[in-house]
Amino acid sequence: MQRSSSSYSFVTLFIAAFSLAYASNTLGAVEEQGRSTTDDATIETVIVTGTRLAATAGNMPTRVTVLERDTIEARNKASVLDLLRDIEGIQVTQYGGRGGLTSVFVQGAEPNFTVVLIDGVKVNDPNNSRGGSFNFANLNLGEVERIEIVRGPQSSIYGSDSLGGVINIITRTPVDDTTLSLKLEGGEDSHLRTDLSFSAPLSEHTAWAANLSATEQGEVVDGNDYSNRAAGVRLRRDERFSYDLSARWFDADSESFPEDSGGPRLAVLPALDERENQQSSYAAHFKYAVNQSLLLDVLATYLDQEEKLISPGIAPGVLSAVPPNRSDAELERTNLAVHAAFNLSSALSMTTGIDFQHEDGSQSGSVEFFPGFALPTDFDLDRDILGVFTELSFAPSESFLLSAALRHDDPDTADTETTVRLGGHWQQDNYRLFANWGEAFKLPSFFALGHGLVGNPNLKPETSEGWNVGVEVRVDERWLFTVSAFDNEFEDLIDFDFDLFTNVNRSKVDTSGVEASARLELENFDITAHLTYVDVDADGTKLRQRPQWRGGLNAQWSPVQQLDLALAWVYVDDTFDASIPTGLQTLDSYHRLDLSITWQVVDNLKLWMAADNATDESYEESVGFAAPGARARLGLKWTL
Repeated sequence: MQRSSSSYSFVTLFIAAFSLAYASNTLGAVEEQGRSTTDDATIETVIVTGTRLAATAGNMPTRVTVLERDTIEARNKASVLDLLRDIEGIQVTQYGGRGGLTSVFVQGAEPNFTVVLIDGVKVNDPNNSRGGSFNFANLNLGEVERIEIVRGPQSSIYGSDSLGGVINIITRTPVDDTTLSLKLEGGEDSHLRTDLSFSAPLSEHTAWAANLSATEQGEVVDGNDYSNRAAGVRLRRDERFSYDLSARWFDADSESFPEDSGGPRLAVLPALDERENQQSSYAAHFKYAVNQSLLLDVLATYLDQEEKLISPGIAPGVLSAVPPNRSDAELERTNLAVHAAFNLSSALSMTTGIDFQHEDGSQSGSVEFFPGFALPTDFDLDRDILGVFTELSFAPSESFLLSAALRHDDPDTADTETTVRLGGHWQQDNYRLFANWGEAFKLPSFFALGHGLVGNPNLKPETSEGWNVGVEVRVDERWLFTVSAFDNEFEDLIDFDFDLFTNVNRSKVDTSGVEASARLELENFDITAHLTYVDVDADGTKLRQRPQWRGGLNAQWSPVQQLDLALAWVYVDDTFDASIPTGLQTLDSYHRLDLSITWQVVDNLKLWMAADNATDESYEESVGFAAPGARARLGLKWTL
């Protein structure tokens, strides 16, 4: 997989720019900006994920990652997926470009074991063949204000699905001043990205925001094409009676080789999957502070999404063929949660409440075993889940906290489930210790239960139990070191049995490991190095696309007031994968380097140049699917 040598000119340009910036700073031609990029290690960030009580990143009893808008813009990535690649504990696999399906593994857990929220709306899809995972390709960076990632079992807070963690996306947030910004970005392989954002106050305590975004990726690898369009609006009021109303609309079209076909390098059939996605979601969040001791909270959400797929199938190879197939699936999900939060004393807080979720999933489709002979795969299922929960937080001092959460879920299609979570943190001077233990469960997806050919209505829920312990050490207010260990045990995993030709529950899988990071924060320089080790024990079976070792670093440097430089480097160890043409394979380890230069021309105009995979590293994240090579991007942001 040879690539053009022109990619190395990107590196030369960036080295020259770094040198020029350094020289300008040394000569004092421009005054230093005196600021640094902020994220969760810089300020006490209020966390809205993984708890229903007030919490910050500094007192959560588990490992939390928060990416604010400033950090997202400073890293200047091409997509949310590229942003997630640089976070410890997370492995991203993409079948070629954004047109192919994507998988996000949190601490080695299956992609469908992570609950994904957008403004509080759960967007996991139980209709898809991937067991309910979310395709992060269908999310534009221009929509995102903030990302919060909480690791480990979270069913005591979120009910079904959160066996491995939660990723919460918060869209663009209204601000007090009237602002209008336009982003335009173009690049090689017909890359085009447009973002238009607007925010304005309506009164002293009320503001609204709107966002329009679109992406055209082009054919970054053979057979891969992707485009999407998104729109969102939020209305927010902050006072004794507050509310946050949001709506989002999204649609995407994509083409790619089928995911286990061996991709453009190995696929026998040249025909491509054609996929259409449409999604609309609505959320209404109301809060009323009755007094200093009582807060009432109501959250109502609605999701409607549709996915159409036409696949040519996969020719037989070492493994069995996949016949041509098509499907048209639709999902509706409604959720209502009501709870009350009490300040029982200066040290003790409690919340208790109830939530109700209704899901309705359907699919019409067929599998063509022979020309002119097709069998239907239709299903139409629904379920209701009623959950009651309580959460306690005991903090007798600023340095010590204990928390506990208990939840009881009553699905109408399965046995009841009770889940518990316990945690705590202790801080003394520059040291912080934290520990957390929890349980979780996941109801079988509609696809696994009802698919006309492979569905099994007798499947049991998947379950998990996990813990993590860690320590944070801050030195000289410049260095922050964090090390944590984790272990998660999953049982009754749902898998396809080729002999029985149906979905079945398997035995247990255990994932354990260590995450470590070190951050140096200076006046105009910020660098974070991270390392993750994950060991997966699946009773002798090798699980796909989960490297044991991965690590990297992120650096942002503002050598002069108008110039910001960003570097992101990641290393991924050997991974195990399979395809129908080849059977089992081991994919080589790889390095990836992304670079960016941003120039603030005037107060309301910013220009940038970025290079993705700047060294043109040749690697595959899935058998036969070459990762995109070096690509240059140029962009501007105009603000009014």
